[in-house]
Amino acid sequence: MRVHTRTLRLFCDVVANHGYTRAAHAQGCTPAHASQSVAELEGVFGIRLAQHDCARFTLTPAGVVFHADTLKLIALESNLKRDMNRSRATTARTIQLASCYSYGLHQLQARLPHFQRAQPKLDVSVSYQPIAAVHKLVLDRAVDLGVVAYPRRLRELVVELISAERLVLVLPPGHRLAVGPAVPVMALRNLDIIAWAELPWAHFLAKVPDSQRALFEPRHEVRDLETVKQMVQRSLGVAVLPAATVASEVADQRLAAVPFADGQYSEPVGLIYRKDHKLTPAVKAFIQFMKQPQPQAG
Repeated sequence: MRVHTRTLRLFCDVVANHGYTRAAHAQGCTPAHASQSVAELEGVFGIRLAQHDCARFTLTPAGVVFHADTLKLIALESNLKRDMNRSRATTARTIQLASCYSYGLHQLQARLPHFQRAQPKLDVSVSYQPIAAVHKLVLDRAVDLGVVAYPRRLRELVVELISAERLVLVLPPGHRLAVGPAVPVMALRNLDIIAWAELPWAHFLAKVPDSQRALFEPRHEVRDLETVKQMVQRSLGVAVLPAATVASEVADQRLAAVPFADGQYSEPVGLIYRKDHKLTPAVKAFIQFMKQPQPQAG
């Protein structure tokens, strides 16, 4: 027979009130029901808990031990409910977010302060990961949302595109291609290209004619963005990167960035989340914020 917490509470009330009448009134039941509940507890545990034939309700030695342990159990349940309520409230105000490096370390970091000023009671916890890892975290329900370049169209996911980040040719400041306002893609033929592994190079080549793709194969493939920048600064090659990722270096004239003349080359960035994930009001507020135009610097 299963013992319900409400039965244990009733037993403690009977002990506190030294009898069934007042305890039953406090619990909204009859004295007979209170007496029967104590008898049921004695039946479950096979031991007498109280002296029922006394004018005053009195615990047996076993009843004293049972009462002390029951009080601890009820206190534990109360503490558990309190902690879970606090946790639920905290979770409802916290957004677990995973972002790919290319967007997260630049554009997202610039946007988060605006969101936090607009929603001071909400908290965003961000994990920065490779593109594939962001998708996996979302699919595994480890995070509420992902912000990722080149989001995959998977049946389990909702994809909401939020921006198209402009790709530029990144060069040493003295490079011959750095002097013009724009460069054609075909100018990259046979250059030493340093590919950043975070950005799938195949997506960039998709706009290059099949007969020409072999001329655009990267000489180096690097996992760390800062290493890519340093290699370009040392004239070890050129790179194709989102403009925002090199904005500070271009402003300091440590690098040059030139847009492409023949067509719009950009990386799509989107929010991803599971179709079966119940979005909290906090997450919905963040999605709405991210779909708004990005604030201008300054």
